[in-house]
Amino acid sequence: RFARTVVTLAESNTDLYKCDPVSLLLSCFRIAQLGLSPEPALGQAWLIPRKGKAEFQLGYKGALQLVYRSPLVSAVRYGVVREGERFEFIDGKNFRLVHVPGIEGWPENQGKTVAAWCIIDLRSGGAIPRVMYLPEILRHKGRGQGSQPAWGTDFAAMAAKTVIGDACRRAPLDSEIGRALAMDAAGDSGRGQPVDASDPDVI
Repeated sequence: RFARTVVTLAESNTDLYKCDPVSLLLSCFRIAQLGLSPEPALGQAWLIPRKGKAEFQLGYKGALQLVYRSPLVSAVRYGVVREGERFEFIDGKNFRLVHVPGIEGWPENQGKTVAAWCIIDLRSGGAIPRVMYLPEILRHKGRGQGSQPAWGTDFAAMAAKTVIGDACRRAPLDSEIGRALAMDAAGDSGRGQPVDASDPDVI
């Protein structure tokens, strides 16, 4: 099934056929290693042709699936705040996060994005909140060189993935999500090698 999905992707995007075969295999292995699917309809992981090489890109739905595999997690709540929506975050022991989404849904682009947020609820009863306002999201994008095409085509989804990934770094989760974030960061930076997922400059 995995192989058929990759062949179908290559047939629909012939640029993948032009990519270095080793980079394509490596990206496929990375997706398979994480137990994710490159099927576009699932939004878990993507094969991106770029400068003659195929790159692995983690989707925010893939990040969520990896987080939910942890026995420590009971739920993950997240959102992207559009300009004009009510949003309030007060950090601390008894943090308060209020987001009232509008009827238009997630913002279409960077210009209409105010913030992205994520709350990881733990089975122990605790919760780990993380909020990123647009300037911080853009700093993370810049540190990774912003090479992933989705930053231009689906900014809100990339903002959601960024804040979910940063919340995961603060949570006592297993190493699987850390490996996924490291692989994704390596592809985004163009280095092609796994990097330290705890490094805030690469996620």
